[in-house]
Amino acid sequence: MPRIRPGWTPKQSVYLRLAAIEYLRVIHAEQQCDEYLETFFQEWLISYGMPKALEGAGLEAALVLLKKHVVATMRLVEKRYSKSL
Repeated sequence: MPRIRPGWTPKQSVYLRLAAIEYLRVIHAEQQCDEYLETFFQEWLISYGMPKALEGAGLEAALVLLKKHVVATMRLVEKRYSKSL
C-alpha cells in the first residue's frame, strides 16, 4: 500500500501519485503542463465533488484553495519521483 498523503484519503493519495507520474510524462514530452493541471483538476472535481465553502468565504475561494492544495501535493510527489529517475 502506498504511503497515505497527509490530508487525503488512501484513494485520493493513489490518484495523486498516478497524476504525478503522468505529469512527469507530460513534462518530459514537452507538452502543455498548465493544460494538464487544469484538466486534472476538473477530473478531480468530477471524482470527489465540489469543496464545501468555508465559513466567511465563498465557494470560489474554496475552489481556489482546493486547487492550490491538489496541485501542490501532486507537484511534491512529482519531484520525489523525478529524483529517483
